[in-house]
Amino acid sequence: MSDDYDQTQDAKTQARQISITMWIVIGVIGALCLSLVFVSCNSRREDPTSHIEDNYSRAASMDDDNGNARVFTSSKSPRDVRNDLRENTDQRSDRYRDNMYFLQYPKHIVSIESNGSGSKILLFNYRRGSSYYGSHFAFFGWSSTPPSSSYRGGGWGSGK
Repeated sequence: MSDDYDQTQDAKTQARQISITMWIVIGVIGALCLSLVFVSCNSRREDPTSHIEDNYSRAASMDDDNGNARVFTSSKSPRDVRNDLRENTDQRSDRYRDNMYFLQYPKHIVSIESNGSGSKILLFNYRRGSSYYGSHFAFFGWSSTPPSSSYRGGGWGSGK
C-alpha cells in the first residue's frame, strides 16, 4: 500500500512541477508579446507619417518640383494641426517661427503653415527638411543630421 501512496504523491508532485513550468512559460511569452506591442507602438509614434496620411488630405499637386516634401492639407488651423500631432506622435522638439510650426522627429521634419482657411502640412525626411529650412534650423539650434544618428566624431582626415 505504501508503494501506491508513493506513486500517487510522485504523480501529484510531477503534475505541480509541470503546472508551475507551464505558468512560467505562459508568463514569459506574455511578457515578450507586451514588449513587442510597446516597441511597435512607440516606434510608430516617433514616425508622424502614418498619422498624417490617415488624418490629412494628400495634395500631391502642391509638392515642390524637387521632391523635397510631401504636402498634405487640412481644414484645421495650423495651431490645431500642431496640437493634434503633439498629442498623437512623439516629436523631439517643436518650434514656431515666421508664422509656421516646425516639428522635429528622429527621421522627419514637419512644417505647418496657413493655407487659405486651413493648413498646409509639409512632411520631409530629416535631411531634406534641414536643407530646405537651413536658416530656421540654425536659429533653432537643430542639427542638420537626424537626432537619432550616432555621432561619428573625428575631424578632417579621420576616415569618416
